Amino acid sequence: QGAWAIGASRRTLDDGTTSAIENSVDTLTAMSATYAISDTLSIGYERTETEFELSSSTVKDEESDAITVGYNLGGLGVTLMYVESENAGAKGAPGTAGTDIEGVQVRTVYKF
Repeated sequence: QGAWAIGASRRTLDDGTTSAIENSVDTLTAMSATYAISDTLSIGYERTETEFELSSSTVKDEESDAITVGYNLGGLGVTLMYVESENAGAKGAPGTAGTDIEGVQVRTVYKF
């Protein structure tokens, strides 16, 4: 009855930076799977890892896991996502060891 969707991607970013804090190459790897339980309900899982090629030994790779549940009410769709990230850091300081975060997102989509 249900249907699977599976995906994977790998991206490399080279921004040309060569300081001691930040190097020029970051690699993001993402893998995901979604299962449509019915026409109205689906669940999904995504794993992402970002590798930083930095000269600083205090920088760690970021790792995130996300679980998503989506429900379609016809003209309205509701998505609930829970995410856990390790070594997330802050903007401008990615890969900071010990900066683990978790969050919940609720999103609605209207269709006309």
